Amino acid sequence: MNVIIPVDGSERSESALDWYKTHAHMEANTVWLIHCAKMPSLDAGGGEVFLTADMYSNALLKLKAEVKKYEEKCTELLKSKGINGRVKTFFNSRVGEVIVEAAKELNAGLIIVSSRGHGSVRRAVLGSVCDYLIHEAPCNVAVHMVKSRAQ
Repeated sequence: MNVIIPVDGSERSESALDWYKTHAHMEANTVWLIHCAKMPSLDAGGGEVFLTADMYSNALLKLKAEVKKYEEKCTELLKSKGINGRVKTFFNSRVGEVIVEAAKELNAGLIIVSSRGHGSVRRAVLGSVCDYLIHEAPCNVAVHMVKSRAQ
């Protein structure tokens, strides 16, 4: 079975991998760590933007190097935990939609996503990747609740 775990470099997202290892791991599974990288933006917040093609190209090269380094870190994380898996990066900031499309493409049987457990007001204003996945994913979604250190 293909299992998708979205990651963003935070301890919270990586804790979903630990939850998977403890509660859902099977040798036959392939875990896909899905990472969404945001493309360099030309918008500086409403003002005029003076960005040359070289500046954008350099920003893109820097982003690609950062993504490669993060993918290598994720690959090592999978190996260190003894999990068969792969890392796939999408250059798109619409995280929920990317995960749903990846689940369809990979014929995933499960998505495991971490949540901080925001209240209903903040979730209504900001939206929630977890809420989106629960309603739109083509497979089961397990939400791993992560308590903040303050709780």
